[in-house]
Amino acid sequence: MITFKNDQISFKAEQHEASSINNRSLHIIKTDLQGHFTYLNRLFCETTGILESNYIGKHYLELVLTEDRALCSKVFEECLKDPERVHTARLGKHTPLGIAYTQWEFISLVDEMGNLKEVLCMGHDVTSLILRQETLENLVANTSRQNERLTEFTYIVSHNIRSHVANLSGIIDGIDQNDREDVSYSLELLKLSINALDSTIHYLNDIITIQAEKSLPLEKINLLREATKVCKLLQLPLAEAGAELRMQISETVILLTNPAYLESILLNLLTNALKYRDPARQLVIEMSLVIEGDCQVLRVKDNGLGIDLRRHGDRLFKMFGKFHGNDDARGVGLFIVKTQVEALGGEITVESEPGKGSIFNVCFKIGE
Repeated sequence: MITFKNDQISFKAEQHEASSINNRSLHIIKTDLQGHFTYLNRLFCETTGILESNYIGKHYLELVLTEDRALCSKVFEECLKDPERVHTARLGKHTPLGIAYTQWEFISLVDEMGNLKEVLCMGHDVTSLILRQETLENLVANTSRQNERLTEFTYIVSHNIRSHVANLSGIIDGIDQNDREDVSYSLELLKLSINALDSTIHYLNDIITIQAEKSLPLEKINLLREATKVCKLLQLPLAEAGAELRMQISETVILLTNPAYLESILLNLLTNALKYRDPARQLVIEMSLVIEGDCQVLRVKDNGLGIDLRRHGDRLFKMFGKFHGNDDARGVGLFIVKTQVEALGGEITVESEPGKGSIFNVCFKIGE
């Protein structure tokens, strides 16, 4: 920080204008007590890209960024009220190369009688320092976001693989309990689940690579075919719940999406409906697709327990958001769905009332 006593500044201003005032490392300006320029040194004019003669007599605020004017005015007034002290401010200004930042020191100069005469401002460029600070802050923010994504990804991997393992366990239990005629059918389900688990691990490995490359490959996927595949994966728990599944999706519907994410979204929405079904009535799940503007909206509707959105709406898609006290609930599924939908450039909304079930609306942007 540059500091001078009042008499030192007066001496420099009066006796060394030819050398000090045109200092090649300091921006130096002077104004009258109303804030009109009386002097601008060569360095200030060169870096700002102005001619001194064009600004003598003009108010200093003409060269201050709009967002800095309130601060600059405040420091200027403080300088007049307390002339014994140096007042500081960091201000931006327009230059031919863009915005530059200067650390300024304001001090009032007095005449021989001790009366305020003018204000002297001396500053040094801190643009590179600020840019380095911003770079460091961005690096810290990016590191923090990467750590958050890593934590989220860990939960996604754990949750999705656990779903497949639970399905495999159910099939194996069924094999132990069934007679020979049913074993071959159970083995087919087992093979299907193992293949799905292998695909999930493969896709998750791809996603790690994708996140490192900050891109997400999209493919044209037949929605009905993918939804049917996921329903087959959940065939056993759907049957055990006595659920009725109504598929209202045309065979021609194509989504431009990521296959791993689409499978995960469908799997988690259907699993959510199974977990939070109303034991007092048969579970009915309806899947449909409508066009709304530039979105293909997948709707998954159930007649389950429903959610009080006024109480829980802001936490519904948060990590570990649980609202019904189910022992098997981990509060991860809907968080995963929202994370993946947003990664695809879409959005998810919900309509729900306690005792009436829920409708999840997933918007997929229509691909070109």
